[in-house]
Amino acid sequence: MKKIQVISLIVLAGSLAGFSFLAYKLQSHVRPKKQISITILHGVRNPGTKFFNYGTKWRQIFADFDVIRGYDTSQYESELEVTSDQKISLKPAEKKSTLNKITLKALEKIITNKKIATKLHAFLKESKNKQITWKEIEWALQLDSATLKILQENFILD
Repeated sequence: MKKIQVISLIVLAGSLAGFSFLAYKLQSHVRPKKQISITILHGVRNPGTKFFNYGTKWRQIFADFDVIRGYDTSQYESELEVTSDQKISLKPAEKKSTLNKITLKALEKIITNKKIATKLHAFLKESKNKQITWKEIEWALQLDSATLKILQENFILD
């Protein structure tokens, strides 16, 4: 009788240890990965805050935000892993004129559609002392992506 009790006690302790070990190993896979937040407000087509996994490379971050051509990302090494929350603002590589200070004639030279140029000029006059974004311009004027891309590559917002 004592042999059976000892054997069952050993089997019970072994199975308890085995299940505990499995639970510990599986728990590390269930745990969520650490995430970092990156905020870019200027120089990208998709401004705002996005969350990435710890150790994401700058190249992937800039691809997700869709950096506008002509903005300088050289201060961030593309293969470097990001390990902390960041708030950055990209600067244009060359000096661009601000969209708020552009004349109607200059707009018409860049945008071939005069109707859109006139609407844009009127919209900019309306929102003179307001902080506007590219998304607001796109939605308010119902611009197509090609026209918006031309504007983003040639001008900066104040």
